[in-house]
Amino acid sequence: MPLSLKVPALSDKPLILAETRPHKIADFISRLPKESLASAATILFEEMEILNRQKVPCDDRLRALEIYRPAVINLSRQLAHQYDNAPLPLPEEAKSHASLVESLWLELSYGYKLALLDKQKKIFNIGGEKSTALMLQRAMEAMRKLAMVYHQTYFPLPATVWADLNQLYLYAAQQSLHEVDVPTDEDQNSTISLTYKQALLMALADPQRLAPIDIRRTADYIQRHAHHAHLLGLGLIDNPTGVFMLRLNTDNPPAPYAKNKGEGDTKHDIFLISVDLARLLHKHIQQLRLSNYEQSNDLSADAHEPRYLDLLTYLIKQWSESPKRIFDRTRKNNSVEIAIGIHAANYFFHDERSRLASEHKDTPDEHRHDSAEPLTASKWIVLNLSAGGIALRKPPNIRENLHVGSLVCMRESNAKHWSVGVVRWAANNEEQQIDIGTQLIAPTAKAIRLGKSGEFEKALLLPGISVLKQSISIIAPNGMYSPAGQLELDESGKVSRIIITKLIERTNSFEHFNFSYL
Repeated sequence: MPLSLKVPALSDKPLILAETRPHKIADFISRLPKESLASAATILFEEMEILNRQKVPCDDRLRALEIYRPAVINLSRQLAHQYDNAPLPLPEEAKSHASLVESLWLELSYGYKLALLDKQKKIFNIGGEKSTALMLQRAMEAMRKLAMVYHQTYFPLPATVWADLNQLYLYAAQQSLHEVDVPTDEDQNSTISLTYKQALLMALADPQRLAPIDIRRTADYIQRHAHHAHLLGLGLIDNPTGVFMLRLNTDNPPAPYAKNKGEGDTKHDIFLISVDLARLLHKHIQQLRLSNYEQSNDLSADAHEPRYLDLLTYLIKQWSESPKRIFDRTRKNNSVEIAIGIHAANYFFHDERSRLASEHKDTPDEHRHDSAEPLTASKWIVLNLSAGGIALRKPPNIRENLHVGSLVCMRESNAKHWSVGVVRWAANNEEQQIDIGTQLIAPTAKAIRLGKSGEFEKALLLPGISVLKQSISIIAPNGMYSPAGQLELDESGKVSRIIITKLIERTNSFEHFNFSYL
């Protein structure tokens, strides 16, 4: 099978000859500036770009790439700290560092793909299976790392990424190289199949719906447990749960088998089966719920944190079920005012109550908002809406920062009342626009204060909705929730004691729980 991969054009008469002598490359890397990661990454990228724009013997190129690769890994890890937890929209420095890491992994992938294409042209390749497997795995690893940069910055993957990943795996499988052990930088072995499964599982986790810390935790979980997923040829499927179809001759990511029933090309299509991985997730969830988890290599060091359990619950749905849309979306072209965070929501719900009360001349001074500066909401463009939420686009003049999981209060332009929502997904695009998807939590709320031992913080009281069988609940800052915990609730000066009865949701921005008055 001839490979058709995305690689740069090669010059027959380059202005600068690429350095391929191992000792010279090693010396060059040792002299990269240590005081500036950005400068070091730029210099390294430029040297690799020279290598990948001219014809070089396959073995020489491979030796050079194997020396460059550890430097790429090291610089990328350090630069990632500047953008992998940045708010949206990305600050300029975060965008710059993400662009550098993207360039490094792109050039590394180009290099291994060029070496592979050159090796494929050789008529005689006796004993070359190991080196071919290494080039395949290295190219796929570099493309998987490239995809991670896009995931962590909430950009869609560029065209041909999946085309090349799918094609490389298909070629490896046809050459029976997909399970050949290849050494990695962790002094361990990997395989082409394992590298491919890691990319597939991250795509199925739908990173645009994850907060930055959860993207990192998902990547860590996949790194530890991707071998529990399996790649199999087409066959009869009794239960489509945890079964995803891969079309290896397309530029498409994996898709739930339930959406492709009755179709299939045995030459190019395979299944990803994640049932065993889902079972393992269920086991880890049970251990964490029962608090009988002991630290091991199964889970990361922060697995004891409450949000980790929430993430595993999310992943078991992504890797075992096909998400279903409950409501149809309708396109709409107006605007919505939004404010981000509990503090802002408390302000606007308090301000609304004060405004309505002042119309009746009976607003007590002690109940007015204590903010020294009035907060303002910003207008976002409505892309589409449904009964459950709204997709919004940020105009370029708005400076508010947010993450997936941020709390927002919203109201349509010229409307009187605010509603409460949460950011469920975010996406950047090439026009530097940010789109977000918000889910409605409650049509209204009441500004309250919530405290422990007399120390109060701003929170929201959500009314019960009997027709939907939703009980009264509270949205509070992180750290307020504890099972059966007792708190003080201040409603416009009236202080009551409450007990928490049930956790509804927890994000990196807030906790949402039911309660009862004591």
